[in-house]
Amino acid sequence: MISDNAIFRTLIFSSILSVMSACGASSANSDAVRIGVLYSLSGEQASLDESSLKGAELAAQEINAAGGILGKALLLEVRDAKTSPEAAAEGARELYGDEGLSIVMGLSDTGLANPVATESQLKEKLFVTSGATGPGLVKEAPTSTFLACFSDVTQARAAAQFARSVLTLRSIVVIRDETSEYARVLSDSFVSSFASAGRVVSRVSFQGSAVNLDSVVNQARANRADGIFLAAQPNEVATLLRALREGGIASPIIGGDSYDSPLIFALSADVKQGVYYTTHALLSGPAQSPGASAFIQNYTNSYGEAPESAFAALGYDTVRLIAQAVEKAGGTDVSLLRKALEDTSRFSGVTGSISYGIGKHIPQKDVSVVTFKDGVAVLASTVAGR
Repeated sequence: MISDNAIFRTLIFSSILSVMSACGASSANSDAVRIGVLYSLSGEQASLDESSLKGAELAAQEINAAGGILGKALLLEVRDAKTSPEAAAEGARELYGDEGLSIVMGLSDTGLANPVATESQLKEKLFVTSGATGPGLVKEAPTSTFLACFSDVTQARAAAQFARSVLTLRSIVVIRDETSEYARVLSDSFVSSFASAGRVVSRVSFQGSAVNLDSVVNQARANRADGIFLAAQPNEVATLLRALREGGIASPIIGGDSYDSPLIFALSADVKQGVYYTTHALLSGPAQSPGASAFIQNYTNSYGEAPESAFAALGYDTVRLIAQAVEKAGGTDVSLLRKALEDTSRFSGVTGSISYGIGKHIPQKDVSVVTFKDGVAVLASTVAGR
């Protein structure tokens, strides 16, 4: 994995300079529209965030090739959040403070996005998270923070509906990482929805990478439920899926968008058999929309490989969303840019339609449910967001 922030910034800035030169524009930063970008390019979240950054870069390249924003080139100011809340907060302070930026985007984990949302609210700036699904982000920073993705409540409801209606599960064991805010909120929302027509037999907790695999497997096996809901970060999901299958548990295992990671895709076909997860779009196989088809082709042309996950499309959509708002606002004045975002209606993204409103900063997007056939990710269902 590439994790050198300086290399990323150099590549991005070099590509923008060439576009600006071609357009006859000045290469000075003052002549560019600058957006702060925070992603974890190192640590456990890198399997999600590196794809998101590539998607964001692709969007910037396309925007600049088409003439930029308001006649200016788009410059992404990238910082590495290092899968650390402290590093994420420091990156936000640098981008909002030292760099003087009005808006920052990025991150795919709620725990890492929390300090950025806090900084945006304190400094009266804006933050659009591309992939952090915690609804509490907007609750804690109501005037500054927007989600470009669906929330954990939406994907948990979709997972519960699919579990009941399609898999016909009537009982389930919930396994979750207590150290992850994402896992806690997602599993609580799933339980709340599933319990209306099913039974949660047991809840099994573990502490991040310190998980006792034998204990978790034994507890899951002892409860004899129809299925398992497993909420954790990608590293722990991969480890636990393998352990549960090797422990003789063949029942369906359901989870959220943290499964949309190369770490899970790399597991053997027998481990992934009967695994289902909610995500923002399936980018393998037949494209779900013309926009997705074009994105996949352009991404492949740019990077020599297809998008690794839906998180690539979330980064792409978020840059385009912000660029549209800057155009409407006529610049990056915070109040005008906030209004332009809140006025967004039916923005057509690769990961779905985005609409906001005054005080409504979480879009209601459809949820893709993905499973595996012969080890390959395939679409199992699409559930309307609510």
